[in-house]
Amino acid sequence: MSAESGPGLLATVVAALYESGWILDVDWDLETFDLLPAGGAGEPLLGVVMTHSRAVAFYRVHPTYVPVAARAAVAEFVTRQNTLLVTSAFELDLATGSLSLRAGFAVPDVELDLSVVQAILARMITEVEEVRTRTEAELDAVLAGAVLAAADRA
Repeated sequence: MSAESGPGLLATVVAALYESGWILDVDWDLETFDLLPAGGAGEPLLGVVMTHSRAVAFYRVHPTYVPVAARAAVAEFVTRQNTLLVTSAFELDLATGSLSLRAGFAVPDVELDLSVVQAILARMITEVEEVRTRTEAELDAVLAGAVLAAADRA
């Protein structure tokens, strides 16, 4: 994989994912892509190529915005979780309630074989999905508890 700027990095990432059997919906202009779930069930995983920093990131975006009443509790949850994570992180926009889990990789300025690119991307995807699976029930409980507590106060 050449760490070149421009569409070359996106094209390499897309080729590596296609070769690995993923189904993609690519926006070449925005340099983003959705990894579509097998069988069409579930939410797609968002991929972003940032040519200016030669980086690739995957985002598992929470399907709904975090309600205002739950943002403080969710902020505490993601802060606790982030201290346990090494190669991924939760991101919560306190202004909008947008919540996502991200894993990223800065591509070195060296030529990498397609199989190496595939292995790096597969590890990033696995990281995001494993963390989501591990934390999903607790996050749902935090959201539900915060919303119920706010309703009780109202």
